[in-house]
Amino acid sequence: MNHTHSRLLVHFTKSETALKGILKHGFYPHMSDVYMKFRQENEHKRDDDFYVWKAEPLVGFCNIKLSSINSFVETYGQFAIAISRSYAQSQDVSPVVYFEPGTPFAKSLEAKINDGFETFDGTMETMNTSLYLEMLCKNIKGRPEGKSINENYDNSAENEWMYLPFSNFYDAEDEVTAYNEIVPNSVDKRKLAKANLALRAHAFRVPPEHIEYIILPTFAHVSKFIGYLKSEFPAQLALQFMRKLVTIEQISEDF
Repeated sequence: MNHTHSRLLVHFTKSETALKGILKHGFYPHMSDVYMKFRQENEHKRDDDFYVWKAEPLVGFCNIKLSSINSFVETYGQFAIAISRSYAQSQDVSPVVYFEPGTPFAKSLEAKINDGFETFDGTMETMNTSLYLEMLCKNIKGRPEGKSINENYDNSAENEWMYLPFSNFYDAEDEVTAYNEIVPNSVDKRKLAKANLALRAHAFRVPPEHIEYIILPTFAHVSKFIGYLKSEFPAQLALQFMRKLVTIEQISEDF
C-alpha cells in the first residue's frame, strides 16, 4: 500500500475517553518502545551489542489515507484523530526513516548513535543527535509485543511520523530520562506511570482548524459523542468539531 502522498497524519487510540482528552488537552506524549536492530543475527557476537530496545517519550502518527484505516484499527484502536500533515511539519513533527539491518546505512547509524552516547561534551550535542536518531529510525520489520519481538510485523506500512516533546536532552524531566535507560518490558509499572504523568506538561496541542477528522468506530457512537461536545465546549467550537466527525463504517463505505 502506498500512503506517502496522504495529506493527513492519523493518531489512533483504543478508548473514547482518550479521544475526548486529546480534544480538550492535546496529545499527551507517552513512554513508548523504541526498538531497532543494526545487524543480522549472524553478524553479532553478543546479544546486547547489536540492537537498541528502550523507551522514549513521543506521540506517534501514521501518514495514511483514510481508505487504509481498517488496516490499523485492530492494532492501534478504533478511535482516531486525523490532523493536517502540513501543520504537523510546521511544528517539527518528523517522519520516521526505515532501514534494513546489516546494510551500510544500518552500520553507519549504529556507529553514529554509539558515538553520541560514548562521547560527552559540555553541550551534549552529540548525545542529542544520538537520541533523535534512536527515536526517528526503525527497522523495516520488527515490532515489540510484550517481552518479545514480532519479526514479521511491517513497520514501514505505517509511514510513521513522531512528535518528540524535547528538543534538548537537558530539557527532559528527571523521571523521564531515568526511565528511558531501561528496557520497557522489565520496568516498574509505577515508574512508567510517573514518567507518563510528567509528560502531560509537554502535550502537543493542535488548533481546531488543523484537525481534519475525528474518527469514531460506528454510527452508534455519534449521538452520544455530539452530546459530549455540546456539554464540554463553547457552541461554535462544538459545531466545528461536529462537522469533522466521521465513522469507520462510513469510511469503509464511502472512501
